[in-house]
Amino acid sequence: MTLEQRPSFLRTLSFLIVKYILFFIVLGFLDDRYKDIVFNRTKGSDVVLAGVEYFLEILFTTFLLTLVLFVPFYLLFKLKKTLYILPAFLVLVVAEYFLYEATCSYIHLDIDGIINSVLSVFFFFLFFWKFLFEGEALRSTSRVSRINDRK
Repeated sequence: MTLEQRPSFLRTLSFLIVKYILFFIVLGFLDDRYKDIVFNRTKGSDVVLAGVEYFLEILFTTFLLTLVLFVPFYLLFKLKKTLYILPAFLVLVVAEYFLYEATCSYIHLDIDGIINSVLSVFFFFLFFWKFLFEGEALRSTSRVSRINDRK
């Protein structure tokens, strides 16, 4: 597997940024959090300012989580075979769940971490499907099975 066929730095970074921004948007509409934070705590023209502050908070939290998790996700694709990448990804999702619950969640062991994990799996396959199942990663795994079939 050559480096050109592996997901790029930018693709891995995009995966994390898109996932976290969508995650925080979903959280904003879950249980009317956005309404409580932006509309119920402000009056009149302060709504726009509160909306901007909320968006900046999302971007800042996305930046911090991406900063922490980028290297493990990027190194994930340095593994040689899909058979190793998928279990390593699941370990990363579990670690990400506990990281989120320990640092960002107001209530520990709540649904937010599960939503984050589901979005991680969804966006992982959305961003890296071609690499995992149509590219050289799959061929190198099937090559092993063909060698074993010959024996």
